[in-house]
Amino acid sequence: RKRYEFNLSAKDARSIAPGIHFTVKRIDNGKQEVDGTLQVGPDSRNVTIRAQGVQKPVVFYMSNESRPVELVFTQVSKKEISGYVLMPTPSSE
Repeated sequence: RKRYEFNLSAKDARSIAPGIHFTVKRIDNGKQEVDGTLQVGPDSRNVTIRAQGVQKPVVFYMSNESRPVELVFTQVSKKEISGYVLMPTPSSE
């Protein structure tokens, strides 16, 4: 699996891995939780993330892949979140 690290600030929206875009809606530093929206794949399917805690993986699938993708937040601060995405390695690698 391939790991993609990311850092996003509050209300930020950008690509965090190939084919995966994340929009930060809310950061709760006290509860260490994040709300946001994932846009996944070429068809831009939306996946809503609510009250997602640190070190708790969000597991989802890309439309062209049978193996799961994991999104994990590793740090939540007042104005920024950090984490990583684990994606399946393409079969050719």
